[in-house]
Amino acid sequence: IPVTKKLEDATVESMICDEVVMMTGSLGGEENADRTDWFDAVKGCKSISRLATLTQYFISNVNDLLVRIKGERDILDSVLGTKGKKSRTNKKKHDSSTPVWCNASVTNKIVKCKVKGYPWWPARVCKALDTKVEESLEEGGYTLISFVGEPNMYVVSDNEVKDFAEDIEEDYSQWDQSIMDNLHESTKMARKLWRTQNRGVASPWEKKSKQRFEEEKKTAR
Repeated sequence: IPVTKKLEDATVESMICDEVVMMTGSLGGEENADRTDWFDAVKGCKSISRLATLTQYFISNVNDLLVRIKGERDILDSVLGTKGKKSRTNKKKHDSSTPVWCNASVTNKIVKCKVKGYPWWPARVCKALDTKVEESLEEGGYTLISFVGEPNMYVVSDNEVKDFAEDIEEDYSQWDQSIMDNLHESTKMARKLWRTQNRGVASPWEKKSKQRFEEEKKTAR
């Protein structure tokens, strides 16, 4: 085997110390650490300097997160007109691929939605916990959603939301392979969630597969 091939296949250990990896888990986690690792790191502090370092890192992360959240909330407010005067042009200007934020809970309702720059994608409907935001969403004809398997929230028009089991004709040739791979994984997760919520009910995909099988049998005769 060529040396270059061996190098490509080799697993390279992270050169980042465990403490730094744990720091990345302070808010939400990442590939190599989550909040549990962060808690363990804080509890294991045996010196003021170590605790101070972890605390400073946490504060830095919080500041970055709060700036992002504020920006995403401002975008939502501009779309819904929940701050200042409503603009009739807000809906036209809104880019559904821009993440938004508000205090919300993710519901068990699974749908397919059309976000700009993506094919129809499995998502879960989110419910705004702020009454004013929830009412503005309903009045504006918007739905708050989160892609299955992803943390960001988006606001889309109600007519860009379909039942998850609905068949939607779409030309997938326009999308690159990475998007299609992510769509495949998200769809697998969404179907698993659907089956969990509908135990004992035959899935619509099984019914469609049987119908296609029967049609192919008739054609073959």
